[in-house]
Amino acid sequence: IPTGKWYMSYHTAKFGPGGIKGITWSAGAAFSDDGITWDKNAGPVLTGGPEGSWDSKGVGVRSVAVKEDGGLVMLYEAVDADLDHAIGLAESADGIRWTKSKIPNVVAAGGPVLTKGMEDAWDEKVVGTPYVVLPQEGEQNWRLYYIGEAKGKPGLAIGLAQSSGADL
Repeated sequence: IPTGKWYMSYHTAKFGPGGIKGITWSAGAAFSDDGITWDKNAGPVLTGGPEGSWDSKGVGVRSVAVKEDGGLVMLYEAVDADLDHAIGLAESADGIRWTKSKIPNVVAAGGPVLTKGMEDAWDEKVVGTPYVVLPQEGEQNWRLYYIGEAKGKPGLAIGLAQSSGADL
């Protein structure tokens, strides 16, 4: 992020044929000198993967944090063709060029790093709306707060997942 600039990460939807299944989402970025007037980046900064991938319908709600080394990390809600949600990970040096992270033991770039829970779990229907918290002084673990929902039980709940050490 340029020195002295405010950074905004947002998402947008593109409506295609097929009703709800025709929607795709992508993340955008904007910069400001004063927090009032914003200049949007010309195109999306992060989009979904190819057809059939875990994030084929795109990138929705996300949380961006600045790491100790000045780099940026984004935990993002992704959607597949069945409209299942999962959470992925991307990194950037400038907030514009994002790279989906390589996750150990995961085939696809970006993840997922968190998926919906098993049958009868409080988050078996959906996970999303990530919010990342960097390790605090004296801690090593990153914290990820997220929204989950059970099948057949109305209402959302907030979950917490933690890294095992300083690596996400």
